[in-house]
Amino acid sequence: MAEEGDFTLDRVVLDRSAWVVYFPSAVKNSDNNFFDPDLIDRLNLEFETKISKFKGKGKERVLYFEHGSPKKYFSWELRLRQSRSMNVYFNFNRYFFQKFEMEHDIITPVIHDDNFLPIGSKVTLHDFLDVYLNKLPQEITAIFEEKYNLLWPHEYAKFRENDERPVCKCVTLEVAREMKPLSVDDIRNDLFMKGVAFKSFNQASKTMYFGEKPDIDTEYFVDDTVLYTNLDAWNWKEPYQKIQQGKLYQKSIDLVRFEITMYDGQIDFNSSYPEEDIKFTLDEYAETVGIIFRSTKREFDSMIINVSEMLKLDPSCIDMILKSGFSWQGKLENRILTNKLLRRKLIIKTARGQYVTNPAFLKMFEGYIKPKEENKYVPRFL
Repeated sequence: MAEEGDFTLDRVVLDRSAWVVYFPSAVKNSDNNFFDPDLIDRLNLEFETKISKFKGKGKERVLYFEHGSPKKYFSWELRLRQSRSMNVYFNFNRYFFQKFEMEHDIITPVIHDDNFLPIGSKVTLHDFLDVYLNKLPQEITAIFEEKYNLLWPHEYAKFRENDERPVCKCVTLEVAREMKPLSVDDIRNDLFMKGVAFKSFNQASKTMYFGEKPDIDTEYFVDDTVLYTNLDAWNWKEPYQKIQQGKLYQKSIDLVRFEITMYDGQIDFNSSYPEEDIKFTLDEYAETVGIIFRSTKREFDSMIINVSEMLKLDPSCIDMILKSGFSWQGKLENRILTNKLLRRKLIIKTARGQYVTNPAFLKMFEGYIKPKEENKYVPRFL
């Protein structure tokens, strides 16, 4: 098992997911479920539909809904012909972020993405699993039944009469472990020294990819009918290329996410101990690809150099911002540097043209001991 270091943050989360909901009898009768061109007008659903593209199946009109602002965390598409199944996208991180109206306390992500929770978040893996195992399946099943009854009431009544219930299945799921302080470069160097191969490394985004296409079908079938195509999964470069199933990337300056994407039969967290199952899955995959997680140990000066390299700023600039009582006055002649510091969230505005160090940036350096300045004797006449 991969050994942990002394992390100030070590949490397991669920990330993006894809689901499918369907009536087995409707799927069996797919060849006879034709599109009714009058259905949308009759029910006044024109503004609730869109044209969706199904890989290998062409385009078709679907009933559609999405929720979340400024970025969606939940959307679904209900097919109006053939399987009459519903495909669902759900982002767990964005759901919690928007539900609790969170604000980020993580500085300057290397990958500019808000798809992670603040460091100080109190959301636990138990909370993620409660949504995954209970709340989400119940909600999307209820939506599916409501819309099915609206669109095809006679068929729905027959299903109810025969006690047939919809099947709700998660077909793609990302599980991840986030650790701090940790550096992708350190892990990469460790693997290099041990002669362990990995799939690829993106220097710009500090992302390592592991693994090949899993030994599963790329399409989810029920009774020879395709309900979901895993070519839509997020770790595919192009259709029909290999899945990059695991990745390790620098979410922030000293925060790393280790993430694996699971498909269909690989997703099995319905035991009595789902938290332990997920942690075991992550540890087993890390061990398989040769990763050992050890917290990054740096001195104050080396931390400044590391941060300056990642933010593409001079080390003296970082050192200046970290000084006690630092304040910055924005002027015409320093507007370029001011904008750089603002974009990287190193300073915050207190008044017109006045800035101070962002407390979240100062917090990153907690625990790093700053070397004492040498008190050099300078003759008075100099």
